[in-house]
Amino acid sequence: MVTRRFHLILIVSSQPERLRARHGLIRQAGYHALPTCSVGQAVILAHKARPSVVLADIALDDGRALSLVRVLRAGEALRHVPVILLGVPLPDEEDHVAHDPHTHIHHDAEEATLLAVIENHLVASRVGRW
Repeated sequence: MVTRRFHLILIVSSQPERLRARHGLIRQAGYHALPTCSVGQAVILAHKARPSVVLADIALDDGRALSLVRVLRAGEALRHVPVILLGVPLPDEEDHVAHDPHTHIHHDAEEATLLAVIENHLVASRVGRW
């Protein structure tokens, strides 16, 4: 079990309703949540806040979440932060994710499933499975 109050989840979605819903879900589950609607802002926030997990829609208004993943992986500080991408990937995105043990594509956006996926990634990163 992970002590939730010590974990910050960066949430990235360009859909306001989805962003609000996920923000509420994450906070209600006991995590700290940091919502943003763009890849550019997510990069800035990730470097400043050092999230425990990034939860992002694959398709965003200002680009694809894979560009966020590439920036995070380029620096040492955020290289191992788990990134959960939500949605249907393009073929090249699937190939990239297949070679990145810290990035995972998840198609199911059900609340209970999302929380379980976040918890699993936090536990896995804590015990050094990645």
